[in-house]
Amino acid sequence: MTKTLTARLNHPLSIGGKPVANRLWLAPMAGLGHVAYREVLDDFGGCGLMFTEMCSARAVPTENRKVSPVFSWRKAELPRLVCQIAGATPDELIPAARRVEDEGFSASTSTWAAPCPVSSTKSGRGTAQGTTGRIGRSGSRT
Repeated sequence: MTKTLTARLNHPLSIGGKPVANRLWLAPMAGLGHVAYREVLDDFGGCGLMFTEMCSARAVPTENRKVSPVFSWRKAELPRLVCQIAGATPDELIPAARRVEDEGFSASTSTWAAPCPVSSTKSGRGTAQGTTGRIGRSGSRT
């Protein structure tokens, strides 16, 4: 059984035409997606796909990756690293997604209506997005 599971986890796959080396992924987890943790995982064999910490769409276009606690990476992990971006409007998300693409990330995900602390609703982000009642093109509340 163990050999079968190991073989399945180490079998490559393709997502949207992009190769993924294995089926073991680091799921998005608050506080555990930072570059140091991802490096430790690599020392134990690595993951086929990994996610960054949640990054503010407002900060990403100008964020310094060398000092950022969330928008940082090692060059070697970029082909299998997905950047998580949180923002309230297309005007915030589009420049952030462009930066992520320019840096060479494998992919990006955007969050418009994720559960957030109450303080996030004051700035029109997070759960405040669900209060407008309009549905955007992606199906998320805008």
